[in-house]
This record gives sequence, structure tokens and C-alpha cells, in this order.
Amino acid sequence: MISPWLTWGIGIALSSATLYHGLPRVMKPDPPHAFGLYLMSFLFLAIITGLACFLTAWYLQGKFASLNSILLQLNPAQAGSSQ
Repeated sequence: MISPWLTWGIGIALSSATLYHGLPRVMKPDPPHAFGLYLMSFLFLAIITGLACFLTAWYLQGKFASLNSILLQLNPAQAGSSQ
């Protein structure tokens, strides 16, 4: 099984390269501000997707037991089909 962090790392590296080359071409910022715009966009992307990956991995490890009970209360038909 492949670690979700490995796939996230590969994806964030490829996204970084795409942002580095594509952001100046699409947005055409002033040259002094281009690197700052790239850096802030990359950091925002890395933090948001890293948090999503972390929460997904945590959920799949069973760390959100109370969340499962809440979801089953919202959809009781799913509780009957899982038994």
C-alpha cells in the first residue's frame, strides 16, 4: 500500500512547478511581486491540501469514532446495509 503522504508529496512538487511557470504567464504580475505571489500561493496550497490529507489519513485510521456515530444518525439506511 502506498502512503498517502508520498502521493501528496509528489502532487505538491508537481503543483509547485506548475505554479512557478504558470503563475507569471497567466496573472502577469510586476516582476518584484511575482516571486512573493508564487510563494504565498504555494504555501497556501501546501497547507490546505496537507490538512486535507492529514484529516483523511486520520479518519481512515479510525480516529474519528464519534464522527461515525453522527454520520450513522444522519443516514440510518446506511447502518442497516452495513450489517
